[in-house]
Amino acid sequence: ISWLTWSPKALHLAASSWDNQVRVWDVQMQSLTTLRVNPAAAASGEAPLLTCCWSGDGRTVFFGGCDGKVRAWPVGQQASVIGQHQAPVKSMFFIDDIQSLVTGSWDKTLRYWDGRTPNAQATVPLPERVYCLDVTYPLAVLSTADRSIVIYD
Repeated sequence: ISWLTWSPKALHLAASSWDNQVRVWDVQMQSLTTLRVNPAAAASGEAPLLTCCWSGDGRTVFFGGCDGKVRAWPVGQQASVIGQHQAPVKSMFFIDDIQSLVTGSWDKTLRYWDGRTPNAQATVPLPERVYCLDVTYPLAVLSTADRSIVIYD
């Protein structure tokens, strides 16, 4: 497993993994100390997956990995490619305030996608490869391979 993320709307857990899969589990609380975890759905990529995140409504999982493709997966349906980086996609975050997905890649770019076109809404060149990314709109913070912390407004 390369990344774990909870749905913002339900007790659903998504995980991307090195076996080219993203999986969703339904988590149910049986008691204060007991959980029941049931596999709910799975989708595939073409290469190891390094990251995933949920849309704000909790209906779609976005994922990316070593093939550089950014995919949207309405859970239970077919995943589709909504964007492409020139190197692996390492981190992503859905920004509910602007209905956009931001992705950080080892191609040294941060890209914003709206999902309706395969072209990025915006591309931000970075000094190095992205390793981690988080957003509290309007701020995006990321770490890069040169041990920098970069903050964008």
